Amino acid sequence: MKTENGDGGSRPVSEKVMGKMKSNEETNTIISRQAGFEGAGKYLLSGGIAGAISRTATAPFDRLKIYLITAQPTTNPDGSISRTTARSTVTNLMGSLKSIYNEHSSCQSTATATSKIHHQNHSWGLRNFFIGNGLNVIKVFPESAIKFFVYEYAKNFLYHHPFIKDDNPHRSSSSNEDHDNRSNLVRFLAGGLAGVVSQVLIYPIETLKTQLMSSTINESFQGRALLIYTIQKLNKTGGIRGYYKGLLAATMGVFPYSAIDMSAFEALKRAYQRASGSDEETGVLATLLCGAISGGVGATIVYPLNVVRTRLQAQGTPYHPQRYTGIRDCIRRTYSRERWFGFYRGLAPSLLKVIPAVSISWLVYEQSNRTLEQLLG
Repeated sequence: MKTENGDGGSRPVSEKVMGKMKSNEETNTIISRQAGFEGAGKYLLSGGIAGAISRTATAPFDRLKIYLITAQPTTNPDGSISRTTARSTVTNLMGSLKSIYNEHSSCQSTATATSKIHHQNHSWGLRNFFIGNGLNVIKVFPESAIKFFVYEYAKNFLYHHPFIKDDNPHRSSSSNEDHDNRSNLVRFLAGGLAGVVSQVLIYPIETLKTQLMSSTINESFQGRALLIYTIQKLNKTGGIRGYYKGLLAATMGVFPYSAIDMSAFEALKRAYQRASGSDEETGVLATLLCGAISGGVGATIVYPLNVVRTRLQAQGTPYHPQRYTGIRDCIRRTYSRERWFGFYRGLAPSLLKVIPAVSISWLVYEQSNRTLEQLLG
């Protein structure tokens, strides 16, 4: 299919779409420069609200994931972990939802974990699934703001950096393949950097949240009292350093996760535009689908590091009393006791949390960007 250009010639629709996408990237760069911190606040506030809502909606899955990662596995008589138990952690999620009120089960599966969380404190009931969510909501606002702001700033900086920018006068500047390769590399590096910066800055809150979710709940410690007790215990046992347990594992995992998520999302979105032959912005369903795929793939790939980080953060709690000397010790002991199944404990509820949360965050971020573009003219 052809379309007339301004000189009376013709060019394929795909080239027109690519040209439009290049123009959009240049426009976004200009917007980022013009908006500065004030403009960033407009759309990142919306992203923070979306993140808080999505995290609250998926909080039970986050609670379930951390419980499965930190709780003691059911073992065979010889001391090894039951493979049936390990497999059921991933495959028995639907059964766990149906059995949420089932209190009698000997298998440390997702169903058992769900039941135990629900019955931790009979007076709380389903509220047990939202323990630590207040901190999660507080965390997601600055985390989202920092992540998206650094991502946009890093994209603009890297795209014009001599190391990335191709200034060869003999190469066509309109080469779609060359443009795609540079854009993908820039988005990958910018996404990874944004994830690391935001993770490091909010990590103490993440550790405190994990400690809360790994604590035994009783009538003496609820709400604010539980939070104060957890802070005092963390200060006493680890001091300031205690808030940064597992930080190295976290940064090792968050760089590839954030890089894959953010670069894959934009790559999928542009692939959709090329396939549809349209230069229009992607719709709601397409944006949600791209976010679900990018977030799900990224989370699955780096999940073993997520398990290591969570166990390092939760060490010394009632659910996870083990103590580790570091990352290598945690990996060695996890593999020795649970084999490779142990590195994927809680994957199913984690994906059920990540996929909708990432999708909603990307949708609101995209919509906010368009609104900001209109406001700035």
